[in-house]
Amino acid sequence: MDNYKYILLSTKRVSVWGIGYLGYTMLLRLQAKGFSSNVHDFNKNRLNSIKNGEYPTKIHRDSWTSKGHIPLLDLSKINIEYTLENMFQNKVQIISYPLNATIESASKLINCFLYHKQKLKDALILFQSAETPGFIETNFITPLKKNNIDCSFATIFRTDWSFEELSNQKDKQVISGYDETSIKKTQLFLNMIAIEEYEILQSIREAEIYECSRKTLQLSVSSFTNQLMMAYPETNIRKIVRFLVKNVQLDDISPSIGTIEYKYSSATSFLIEGSLYPERFTILQNVESANTSTIINYAEIIIRNSIVNVVILGVCEKGDQKNTSLTRSLLLTEKLLSEGIKVWIHDPFFTNKEISRLLPEAYYLEDISDAPVHDCFIVMTDHNTYQYITQKDLDRLGISSAKLIIDNVGLWKKFYFSEQTFYHIPGDGKLVDLEL
Repeated sequence: MDNYKYILLSTKRVSVWGIGYLGYTMLLRLQAKGFSSNVHDFNKNRLNSIKNGEYPTKIHRDSWTSKGHIPLLDLSKINIEYTLENMFQNKVQIISYPLNATIESASKLINCFLYHKQKLKDALILFQSAETPGFIETNFITPLKKNNIDCSFATIFRTDWSFEELSNQKDKQVISGYDETSIKKTQLFLNMIAIEEYEILQSIREAEIYECSRKTLQLSVSSFTNQLMMAYPETNIRKIVRFLVKNVQLDDISPSIGTIEYKYSSATSFLIEGSLYPERFTILQNVESANTSTIINYAEIIIRNSIVNVVILGVCEKGDQKNTSLTRSLLLTEKLLSEGIKVWIHDPFFTNKEISRLLPEAYYLEDISDAPVHDCFIVMTDHNTYQYITQKDLDRLGISSAKLIIDNVGLWKKFYFSEQTFYHIPGDGKLVDLEL
């Protein structure tokens, strides 16, 4: 890695592909940190405009910044490349436009890299724009690897859409790489251009999923506020939304076997009931069905894996509370029972009589140690009682050798299980193995 650092510092020159918003603002950052650049764009007119000092145009400035002003590039530090020979002299190649925007441009770029593959040895190829999850590896990395191109691949996906967003950006940069060497090269390069705050994802596909999900979440929230406006046309929703974006807590959200927290559910129902036009709340009308479908999907997965008996630990949604309004444990149990699976229920806050009333066909466990050998244990609630369970308890009760453990709250993630046991926390990436 020291050799790679030496090479970068020897020239302090990188190649930038694409001179749209991402490419232009990346060039600004590079120049601010003393880097020169070779620049190519498949749009020859754009290259001419840059060379003549006529780029960005007013249309570009208006779309890139709300103030209509964006710093100019130092053209003396840029080589405009109409042919591609010089583009491959540098050990950092920055792709600053979406490869899947047009098949033609993606094919051109891949063909260029294949043609000059000998010059790409030890190079780092960085992608700034997120694609369909799996697109970069399938359509760019794999073809190059098949041709034995010895280089590194990583992402530094951008989240800004305007110069103001870029200037005021406070979030950490999210990066990913094809392998460990790719990550180390990326860290080294980012440190050179003064980007020192970043989070690392394990794969390029994960980074693509993250970036697309981030934008989708923003779109979903925006769509909800628009429907809120239409459902409550008599209310100043603009003022309410200003408070909403400041006070909604998202820090404790994590994947789980459905989310049917009774307070959330009732609030959703109240919002629909109080609307002048409830039919306009299509997003809210789908929320509960979406969460219920997750529970049903997990039940079907358990069934497909030939599980015949299950122990469910915890009835309540929240630990150390007693509430059964629309709990996912009840829905999951009902589905499993309907398919002929035997289900034992344990919850320190419920008696045998209460469980029998809620789930007459289920078995009640007064103590976890009373459970016979079972195929599957599902930890649904983080009751304090369950947090005191030890490795010895798991071994003694046969839990550590069960066929399937679904730990909805991640209480047992540090424990050891047998090689035959499939341990799964919702969202851990192992669900696909249960789906097979």
